[in-house]
Amino acid sequence: AFCKTCASEHLLAQSDSAASGDVYADCLGKTFGFPGDPTTQKEKPKTKYWIKYMREYGRNLTVIRRAEFDRLIRVGLPNCLRGEIWELSSGAMHLRFQNRGVYEKHVNDYLDHPGPCAEEIEKDLNRSLPEYAGYQAPEGIDALRRVLNAYSLRDAELGYCQAMNIVASTMLIFMTEEQVFWTLSVMCDRMVPGYYSPSMYGASLDQSIFQSLVEETMPSLARSFKRHDIQLSIACLPWFLTLFVNSMPLVYALRVLDCFFLEGPKILFQIGLAILKINGGALLEAADDGTFMYILKEYYGTLGDSAYPDSKNARARQVTRFHELLYVAYSDFPRITHARIEELRRSHQLRIVHSVEEFSKRTFLRNVIDASGFTKEQLSLLYDRYYSVLFYSRSHQRDGATGLTKSESDEKILLDVIGFARFMYEISSWM
Repeated sequence: AFCKTCASEHLLAQSDSAASGDVYADCLGKTFGFPGDPTTQKEKPKTKYWIKYMREYGRNLTVIRRAEFDRLIRVGLPNCLRGEIWELSSGAMHLRFQNRGVYEKHVNDYLDHPGPCAEEIEKDLNRSLPEYAGYQAPEGIDALRRVLNAYSLRDAELGYCQAMNIVASTMLIFMTEEQVFWTLSVMCDRMVPGYYSPSMYGASLDQSIFQSLVEETMPSLARSFKRHDIQLSIACLPWFLTLFVNSMPLVYALRVLDCFFLEGPKILFQIGLAILKINGGALLEAADDGTFMYILKEYYGTLGDSAYPDSKNARARQVTRFHELLYVAYSDFPRITHARIEELRRSHQLRIVHSVEEFSKRTFLRNVIDASGFTKEQLSLLYDRYYSVLFYSRSHQRDGATGLTKSESDEKILLDVIGFARFMYEISSWM
């Protein structure tokens, strides 16, 4: 029964002559179409290559991943298999296989009792790829609503964060709701942890790493940015949060997603560095954030143009600027590996967590309406002592000293009697 939900099973059941890119998954693309021109994107040849590969090396849960598997993904996936290969290469397919019925349960729970994120999700539904026909119709909006609310119930601590809707709405074009649910889970838990948390500490962490990589690989450009006070995060944070979907034309962002689900977040760094390197000459002349953004926007609009329009070689003229981007990303930044990114995340983590905590503290203290006579310094001290005691109280509860479960205790920001006594001891000179 599970295999029947996989497009590859239906595709392989047809004859070779049927490799026309027919869509078998119950996705929005089946009803509303896919981005781009099938002929330009060579849908039929790509589909035939995948049929040949799967007949020889297996499909869905039984596939053997050889070097050719990676190569076929990097040249761009056919729309009829894109959702399944995303799910397969990310590992989400195995989660879906092991947890059949879980998505339906969360959807039913949401329909019975909408969670605390339901109102916030509702505000963002019509902002999710509004240019795509599927999200101008109730079918697309309803599917996105179910997926986001179900996920917010599955991970109540994370809940929902803006930009999650952009990624989920893109995946729904190629995947079923259940596939999107589990792929989103893998993304948030393993691939880009902390990106969609309330503090977005994961995205802030990777921005710090990206900044350090720019300084390491393009020092002249980094110095120019610093001299003109150009903030990299203005352009680069959306790259990471929306996986380039909100930056590039969608047909090219999908190619980045193909590589992302195969290779993990390292490709986001490689593509980002490649964009800056290709546009390095123009960016060195940028004197403010506005010019910086304009240069990148102009570049995104030329990704489909020939990289070598004046070449006498016909094949060279067919190489687009997007092909050039991928080539530079892989050939000029091979040292950006998964192991390197993990190492950098560990080395940058403490500083970022501290800065996020400091930001949360400043925001909280600014919003205090009645200080009850306390000075700013005293309020700051009370804040530090309170959350210090709360942290150790939670650790004690997780060690089994109380009957609270981890999820129950993590949701609380209140001190129990013992914790309150400890707090008073910390702030009172007479105790």
